Amino acid sequence: MVCRTRPSGLDLMARLAGPAREARRGGRSRRPFDASSASDVSVYRGTHA
Repeated sequence: MVCRTRPSGLDLMARLAGPAREARRGGRSRRPFDASSASDVSVYRGTHA
């Protein structure tokens, strides 16, 4: 399944499922994520049940 969503949508889905966002960068180059970023890489830390 492929789902296109904004980073804020991913944050909401993760928050509802349990993991917390650890980091977000503006692509694989590890640039800071900002309004001019064409892509993003988000890292979520899961919780253990």
